[in-house]
Amino acid sequence: MSWITVVDNEYVTMKVSPEKDMIYHTFHQPIAGKVFRDYLNTGVETMKQYGITKWLSDDRKNVAIPEEDVEWSTSDWGVRALAAGWKYWAIVVPEDYAGRETMADLRKHYHEKGLELQVFVTPEQAMEWLETAHLEDDPD
Repeated sequence: MSWITVVDNEYVTMKVSPEKDMIYHTFHQPIAGKVFRDYLNTGVETMKQYGITKWLSDDRKNVAIPEEDVEWSTSDWGVRALAAGWKYWAIVVPEDYAGRETMADLRKHYHEKGLELQVFVTPEQAMEWLETAHLEDDPD
């Protein structure tokens, strides 16, 4: 399995594995505003380029996302990500309690849109779920 690094800066590292059908990001510190939006836009383009349906978000180092970024991510970015084929999202929850609250709200929103979303406390648990997520939908 090979990972291709798409973004690597002081805020986030994002890699894609076409073999695993997965994007995997790790936040290194709180992220918001233009940096947050640019990163997510790059993620959508990466999904389109490689036909990716799974996303693992290691958000342990993030905090509560500002309301304007939450609104943008659900009304703009999320719509484009779902249209690009996004089906599964594993979130490793932030250490910050307020950040966990934001994730709970996002979970409800995206579940209503048909996205399979699970929350985890370790990246290993999240990866294990994503690696088998498509098998749960396979009738064979």
